[in-house]
Amino acid sequence: MTALQRRFDPNFLRIKQGIDSGEIGEVITVKLCSRDPAPPPIEYVKGGGGIFKDMAVHDLDMARFLMGCEPVKVLAMGSCQVSDVQDLEGPEAYDTATIVVRFENGKDAVIDVCRKAAYGYDQRAEVLGQEGMLMSENLQPSSVRKFTGEFVGQADMPFDFFMSRYKEAYVGETVAFIDALTKGEPAPCSGRDGMIALVMSMAAGKSAAEERWVDFGEIIREEMMCNGDTCNFGSLLDDEGHLGSNWVRAALLSVERSPNSRFDLEELFDLMDTKGEGTLKANVVADMIAELGAKVDAKKVYQDAADVVTTPEEITFDQFITAWEKNGFDLTEEDDSLKKKFTFNPHD
Repeated sequence: MTALQRRFDPNFLRIKQGIDSGEIGEVITVKLCSRDPAPPPIEYVKGGGGIFKDMAVHDLDMARFLMGCEPVKVLAMGSCQVSDVQDLEGPEAYDTATIVVRFENGKDAVIDVCRKAAYGYDQRAEVLGQEGMLMSENLQPSSVRKFTGEFVGQADMPFDFFMSRYKEAYVGETVAFIDALTKGEPAPCSGRDGMIALVMSMAAGKSAAEERWVDFGEIIREEMMCNGDTCNFGSLLDDEGHLGSNWVRAALLSVERSPNSRFDLEELFDLMDTKGEGTLKANVVADMIAELGAKVDAKKVYQDAADVVTTPEEITFDQFITAWEKNGFDLTEEDDSLKKKFTFNPHD
């Protein structure tokens, strides 16, 4: 389970509930604000990957969590305003940033992060919908308001320590983890979620450095999957040669799988089945076999599978498995595959 605790914060959960139940109609845009009470020591920032990885990663995950679909590209800007990190490398030189994430449903999320807010933790969310808006404010130790000749407003400052601000979130996260263990259910915040948040952070850093929109697929190509100039995901590319929303599938393809594990093969088949129809064409089967790194003739495997059906344009997983075993692979039924780690659903 990935420890993205904000998913378990009662305030963010209430917003998510309102979105899913249709309280505010179709989502138009998501806005998130995340500001720390004070900059961390430079020793913390140096070598940690910078503001997008060590801070905004939570907001990027929350944007995806609230939007309910996969992000496609990001535009980010960074600067140094409140600390002395300007001489560090890459995104580590930023202490303030603005991020725009475009999702596959055509909607945007806008995020602003800063390492200093003199008044305490500033953690707010706002979702505008066709029928209304949901918004969460900062948390204070009490809801008391003070009225004097010199001051009218909230009596207490917002919490200034993350363990206080997210106390209930950490409790909820721990309970959810225990429930998953004791009830044998998938982790509510999976390794897949953590991987996607990391790629989003990396893309935001690249965008800020190069001052342009960055497709998340670029990170997959450059950092995670390509061996030299060769990538084994040709069937996932769109008409323009980009991964588009298939970058999440491509990210999961980057993890090594066993050609002798039926469970690994089934998940890989699902990942390559971008249309969710339960079948693959010959060129996609070739990509799948290349991803496995198996020394077998992809054309022969496909033909062995296609020979048992009357319409060989596409084959099912069962047909693939029959042909796979025919070509010399002894499959194990032991479920030590990524399904335990990522719980990938090709239709989510």
